[in-house]
Amino acid sequence: PFLFIDTAGLRDSDDVIESIGVARARDALSTADLILWLGDARDAPEGALQIAAKSDLGRSRPIVGLPVSARTGEGLVELKETLLVRARGLLPKPGALALNHRHRSILDEALGELEIATRSSDPLIIAEHFRNARNHIDRLTGRAGVEDMLDALFGSLCIGK
Repeated sequence: PFLFIDTAGLRDSDDVIESIGVARARDALSTADLILWLGDARDAPEGALQIAAKSDLGRSRPIVGLPVSARTGEGLVELKETLLVRARGLLPKPGALALNHRHRSILDEALGELEIATRSSDPLIIAEHFRNARNHIDRLTGRAGVEDMLDALFGSLCIGK
């Protein structure tokens, strides 16, 4: 039920390739439903679940977040339970449609075109906005062009590190 993406660190870099990986990581972060944050708690995005990884190692500072150790298994049950509770909160209510971020974005674009069309009295302008709305729906239903399909496919394969 979960798709985990291990992204590159979020830092400034003069390296072109690393900068691309960081940009992709920021894109993934902006569309994530749940964020497990292993970095500094002061930099954590709002709502992120702070993870104190390698909790089995001695630390001079207090642990911030959910202590987890892959070596000892500490915190893994709690992590799983927390993820399930948060994921349940994201599910649509009975009778509601389940939309992912991509679907929601495409439907918003189509709705925007239709709203513009309703404010116009010129049949050509209305027809153009209807055409644009249909193109957005085509993207949603898979009737879009090859380039859109390739972007969607390859855009989700590699986040970069």
